[in-house]
Amino acid sequence: RLLGHVPKIQEWADTVASLGLPLTLLHNDLHADNVVAGPTLRFFDFGDAVLAEPLSVLLIPLNVLGRQLGAGPGDPRLTGVVEAYLEVWSDLAPVRDLRAALPAALALGRIARLESWVRVCASMDAAELGEWGSAVPAWARLLVERE
Repeated sequence: RLLGHVPKIQEWADTVASLGLPLTLLHNDLHADNVVAGPTLRFFDFGDAVLAEPLSVLLIPLNVLGRQLGAGPGDPRLTGVVEAYLEVWSDLAPVRDLRAALPAALALGRIARLESWVRVCASMDAAELGEWGSAVPAWARLLVERE
C-alpha cells in the first residue's frame, strides 16, 4: 500500500515545495512535555528531529491539542493555532496558499514521524519493541488511510 502511495506522496511534496519555504529543523515531537516555560521557552528532546518543510511541525501539536480538548479538525481552537502559525510564514508565501498546502504538509509530517519511529526502533531490544514497536505500522497506516 505504501508503494502504491508514492504518486500521492509526490503530489504532496510538489504542493508544499511550490510554496518556496526553506527547509527547517523540525522538532517532530513538539508538545508541552518537550518545552520548559520560563522567561523564554526552551525546547528539548530533539531525538525525533528531521530536516523538513516547516508547516508539518503542526502535526503533533494539533494531534495533542485535539485529544486534550476533544476537538476535531474544524474546531476554532485548533484553527486559531493554525492561523497564528501560518502568519509567521506569511512574509514568504500568502496565507491562503499556506492554508491550502497545510493538508499536504501534515501528510508529509506523518512520513517524518514514521521515519523517526523506524530510526528509534532500529536500536530497541525485544522488550522495548514489544512496548513501542507498533508505532511503525501505526504511522504507516495513518499515512495511507488519512488524506
